[in-house]
Amino acid sequence: TAAVLLRPRQEGIGRTRLGVRTCLTVSVIFGLLACGATAYRDAALADSDDIRFLLAEELLQKPWPLNSDLNSDLTPLETGNWVVLCVRQECELCHELIDEHFADPSTTRSNERTAMFTAGADSWPFAIDRVAIDYEPDGTINWPHGEPFISSPAAFILREGKVVEAADGKNAIELIAKLF
Repeated sequence: TAAVLLRPRQEGIGRTRLGVRTCLTVSVIFGLLACGATAYRDAALADSDDIRFLLAEELLQKPWPLNSDLNSDLTPLETGNWVVLCVRQECELCHELIDEHFADPSTTRSNERTAMFTAGADSWPFAIDRVAIDYEPDGTINWPHGEPFISSPAAFILREGKVVEAADGKNAIELIAKLF
C-alpha cells in the first residue's frame, strides 16, 4: 500500500500523492489494529473451555486441564502429587512404557498417585491409581467438539493440580524412567 501511495506522479517527478508521514501513520494504525485483533483472538481462545491441544511444552507451569470440570471423578488430580499418562491403544511406545515401568498396574512412588487416560476417540476412558493397557475405567471424558491433539505417550507430573514436568513421545519414556 505504501509503495502504491508513494509512487511519483506522472506530471511531476518527486511529488507524491500522499506524504511519507501520512503513509507511515496509516501503516502504524493498521499494524496496531492487526496486533489488537490477534491479542483479542488469543485471549478469547484462552478463556474457551474447548481444549484443542494437550502438549507437554504448552502445559508446563499451568493448571492440569483434565479436571473436575470435565468429570467429577477427576477431582483428586487437583491436589497432591500425580504422575499422569496419556496413551493410545495402538501406540507401540505406549505399550513399551507401560510394560517397562508399570508391570504392576498399581505401581506408584511414595506420596504420589497415578492416573491414565486412553486417547484415540471422542470419549477418553481413564483410570486412577492403575496403569495398564487393558483396564476397567473409573470414568470417561467426552469431547463434544472432538478429542484434543496429543502426542503419545505423554507424561505429566502434577503438584497440587499444576503441571511441573511434562514430556511426550520418546521423551515421556525418558521422564518416566528417570522417576522410576
